[in-house]
Amino acid sequence: MSLLLIDVYSDFCCPWCYVGERRLLSAVESFAAESGRRIELTFHPYMIDPRIHKDGEEYMDYCRKRWGGDGRTSGLKQEGRQDGCAFGGWKVWANTLNAHMLVDFAQRQHQRQMKEAQDTQTPEQIAALKEAHQQRLVRLVDLLFTRAYEEGKNISLPAELDTVAAELGDIDASEFRKHLSDPTAVASVKEEDAEAKGGLSIRGVPYFIVRESGKTPVALSGAQPKQAFLELFKKMR
Repeated sequence: MSLLLIDVYSDFCCPWCYVGERRLLSAVESFAAESGRRIELTFHPYMIDPRIHKDGEEYMDYCRKRWGGDGRTSGLKQEGRQDGCAFGGWKVWANTLNAHMLVDFAQRQHQRQMKEAQDTQTPEQIAALKEAHQQRLVRLVDLLFTRAYEEGKNISLPAELDTVAAELGDIDASEFRKHLSDPTAVASVKEEDAEAKGGLSIRGVPYFIVRESGKTPVALSGAQPKQAFLELFKKMR
């Protein structure tokens, strides 16, 4: 059975991305259990408002500045609860560059590990490495959303991201800090954000591109219900 690849474009300061991520993961888990197929996720940066202060902005201050209040979030919070997104501690609108840098660091680390493994590991061991990376990556993304929306943490701050890395367990904090201050790495994340908005013409997130070898990629925009993902996965069998 061929591998399904999903490119996920999202932003950690996008509450609908939090909901969409939960729905996607629920669909992936159900489909994998039913079909036995492997699904591989790759997360891409998308910064909705890079003008947010580098240290983030207080929730209500930002809502008033941008929309005059936070009335537009009430329906979101109500709908999100059905997917386990309580929004119980949303205190900050984060500048998400550093959070995207952490995800980028984790994915680059995996790429280095896979390159080293090609000459030393068996196919079974390589498959196990890929699966472990997927689980770790999904956990990292979920930790970042949970910190921001349920625990009231400010994921704009490198010190807060250090705690996320520590909880994940296998990210070297000193190496991550070097990554944060590496102009080339920062430029790469910003360029990927610009490519999503320009080259791919993505106007809003979450945005998902589902790919399978030999078939035309299919895009889904917005926090689609679980069933929409499942129907698409089944069509690509």
